[in-house]
Amino acid sequence: RSEFRHIKITPNQNYMQFLTTLFRLFDSWIDSAEVDHAFESLRDLMVRDQFLSSVNSDLRIFIKERNIHTAAEMAQAADIYACAHNNYPKERSRYKPVVPKQSEGSEPSIPRNSTAFTVKCFNCNE
Repeated sequence: RSEFRHIKITPNQNYMQFLTTLFRLFDSWIDSAEVDHAFESLRDLMVRDQFLSSVNSDLRIFIKERNIHTAAEMAQAADIYACAHNNYPKERSRYKPVVPKQSEGSEPSIPRNSTAFTVKCFNCNE
């Protein structure tokens, strides 16, 4: 998989040779993953691979330790992990509070406990 993802054409190759190398590496990846050469199996493998590359490293390790073979089982295990660890991705606020610049030694024009310095989410109240 790693070779397939990171391969580059070499200076002594033409594009037909490079394509042949890509097919060989892809077939090797499929065979080593023990995946049928059917569309659904291949689709599942590609989605599982993308899923693993999209999640954080702790969750990736958790899933790999369980030797899961389908994307649905992978998602179910990820939900169990996230629920147990309260580790679902949280939406980050797009807005940052604006803090007026002040010179050293001067008093701030807006008190720190003012609502201008506290931004809260209406959904989760964080």
